[in-house]
Amino acid sequence: MPPMVEYSLTSLGEILFEPIATLYEWGEIHLADLAAIATNRENALSAIKRLKSAAVDVFNSAPRVSSVCWI
Repeated sequence: MPPMVEYSLTSLGEILFEPIATLYEWGEIHLADLAAIATNRENALSAIKRLKSAAVDVFNSAPRVSSVCWI
């Protein structure tokens, strides 16, 4: 039989418990808003990738100058 172990918060941990619990409750209340922000961020990053790809395509399709002759 393993020995019994009892865990408890220190006085510093007890002081932090209330603010951490408040942050947790805030997260629970605003979970849908946070999910929407994450989705919007993913959509924005995807749009940026598409724009970068389009810019590379435009750059790669531009005519190239093979040599320059100065007169």
